[in-house]
Amino acid sequence: MDPEFYLGTRVVQKTLDQAKSRVLGDENLLGVIRGILYRTVTSRKREKVVRRGGLLILTNKRLVFYIPELLGGFDQITVPYDQINTVSSHTGWVGDQLTIHASSQSVDVHSIPKGDAGHMVQLIRDKVAESKASVSVAAPPQIDIVAQLKN
Repeated sequence: MDPEFYLGTRVVQKTLDQAKSRVLGDENLLGVIRGILYRTVTSRKREKVVRRGGLLILTNKRLVFYIPELLGGFDQITVPYDQINTVSSHTGWVGDQLTIHASSQSVDVHSIPKGDAGHMVQLIRDKVAESKASVSVAAPPQIDIVAQLKN
C-alpha cells in the first residue's frame, strides 16, 4: 500500500481498514472520501432513488464505492477508468457533490465534506487521461488493405 494517498475528512478508520482488506488486494490506494451514493433503481415499472452511505475509493486500477452492510457484509460498485466519460463536482452549502458518467452507468455521490470532491475530481481526471493515453499508445497499427491489394 502506498502511504501517500488523499484521506478525506471524517473517514472512519475502521471502515477504511475493512475496505482495504476486502476490496483492494494488490492495488495501490490513491484517495478515499466519505459520501452518500444516489442511484436510480427500476423495479416493477417504477423508478426509485436509493441512497447508501460509504467510501469512494480511488486506486491505481479502478474507482470503487464501498458500502458496508449492517451485519458485517459489504457491497461495492466498481468503475474502471477506461469506461469513465466525464467527471464533475459541485459545491453546495452543506457539502460537495461528485458526478461520474461512465459508459454503463452514472454515479452521483452527495454529502461529501467540503473540499474533498475537488481533490478527488483532479485525481480521477489524471487517472482517466493516463488510461486513455496508454490505450491510444498500445493500439495496433492499422493495415492498409488497398495497398496490399495493389501488390
